[in-house]
Amino acid sequence: MSPWQRTLTATTAVLVLAGALGAFAWWGVKLKDDTAGALQASHERLFANASAEDATAVPDFTALTVEAKGELTVLERAPDGAWRLTRPVSARADKAVLETLTTELQTGRFKTRVTEKPSAEDLTRYGLRPPQFKVTAVGTLRGAVKTVVFEGGLENTFDGSVFMQRAGEEAVYAVNGNVRFSLERTTFDLRDKELFHLDRQALTQIDFQSGAHRYTLLRDAKDKRWSFTAPRAMRAENDAVNRMLDALAGFRAKAFVEARPALQTPAEEVTFTDSKGVTTHFALVNDGDRAYVRRDNLQGSEIAEVPMAVLSVLDQPVSELEDTALLPFKPESVAKIVFSPDGLTLERDGDAWQVTTPEHGRAKHFKMTALLWTLGALKAKSVSKAKFEPVRGLTVFGPAGKELARVQIGKPVPGDEDRVYAKDSKSRVVEVEAARIGELPRSARELLEPAADSGIR
Repeated sequence: MSPWQRTLTATTAVLVLAGALGAFAWWGVKLKDDTAGALQASHERLFANASAEDATAVPDFTALTVEAKGELTVLERAPDGAWRLTRPVSARADKAVLETLTTELQTGRFKTRVTEKPSAEDLTRYGLRPPQFKVTAVGTLRGAVKTVVFEGGLENTFDGSVFMQRAGEEAVYAVNGNVRFSLERTTFDLRDKELFHLDRQALTQIDFQSGAHRYTLLRDAKDKRWSFTAPRAMRAENDAVNRMLDALAGFRAKAFVEARPALQTPAEEVTFTDSKGVTTHFALVNDGDRAYVRRDNLQGSEIAEVPMAVLSVLDQPVSELEDTALLPFKPESVAKIVFSPDGLTLERDGDAWQVTTPEHGRAKHFKMTALLWTLGALKAKSVSKAKFEPVRGLTVFGPAGKELARVQIGKPVPGDEDRVYAKDSKSRVVEVEAARIGELPRSARELLEPAADSGIR
């Protein structure tokens, strides 16, 4: 390329760049000029419908239609206040998304009035013919039912605002960019994606089965504790069950699909039953490299793709959910504790505790609180088939001398100084933490108040 050609090319590039910058500047300046005389009228609410009496009233919405990104979604609010999609599907609405959308319509304001009488060319330039998104809102305002249609346009690169027009009005407004984020929503955006959301307070039964595991959990109506009825009757670890339910509730649908043949033979099935006998059934399957779930309840059926990790949440061995406490009791129900073989006996006396054998006197309150906590924290770390030789033990009694639980403490586990053998009320030999056993009292002196202990030598 000759020097003359290089000079011509460089000059052309500069002219093109200058033209682009000039056009950008003209657009911004023109918008500023167009809005300069309209700032006073630009702060009315979106749903005000150009009526002065509506300027501060907040509408109560009952129906919405959202057209965005090639999709049309119709929503209605039920008498209980919950929003549901009615088209293109019947499904629950995403509570948080609807809250954001309706709040924006209730309290949002126009930023500026761009022009009172736009030309056809202006409307095309603003992206309003055709609109980029459209929201039809039906609500009650000051006792009257009103419908307002919002049509959103392009983003103004000058300040990030979005052009907007209310159907039936000529004026074009500008709104803050966050308004577009709140209103321009697809069907998936508006649909509730929390498939595993359950009313935990009303939950009473869980029935699970997979190729590897099968169990039934029942929740007591009074003490709210979980227990197994299958594969055998036993207490469940409440915290473990609650962690499992918490983890399940955290998964959200990645996409909704019409059908999935693999769900005809699911890898896992679980049914949740509430206090009214209403059930929610889930069928889960690993279909190649994706996981799917079908949810069936009174509201109907829906199928969604979910994260693969959901498949491992409920599919656990019973041993992971079983209550491993050696002394299952409620601290407030304990009336008496007897240690063996020394006979150390502690008895509840109202809100206080007394040492009754081998010494007599009032027990230290903080010591008894710590002892009850330690007894409740004694948990089996593993089941053992080792021959058991008892060294000491204790029995916990409730009111009227009813035995609540007992445990015998054995010798240290060979080769593991951190564990000792123990035998529970069901005669299971297990391994427990030696540190917990070391916290148990060995004499009355450790528990007696100083006044009661002062005469002992």
